[in-house]
Amino acid sequence: YECYTSSIDVYSFSVLFLNFFWKIDQLDDQKGRIKSHQNFMLSISKGARFTNPEEMSQKQYELYLKCASKEPYNRPIFKNL
Repeated sequence: YECYTSSIDVYSFSVLFLNFFWKIDQLDDQKGRIKSHQNFMLSISKGARFTNPEEMSQKQYELYLKCASKEPYNRPIFKNL
């Protein structure tokens, strides 16, 4: 197992941030709606992210993408959010 860092909390924040305001059931992997938890986890582990809701500004979506970066060291720290 890798060492725990707060970057996983930043990732969790990004998913909560997105889903608190918008119901999203589709990833950007072009496979349509999320069909199962297993499908979701596999797609996320391969780099897929939630699609940008129409009502979300580009700035908000970019914040989500930064926080949901596949590479933990590329995620911002909470102090900078």
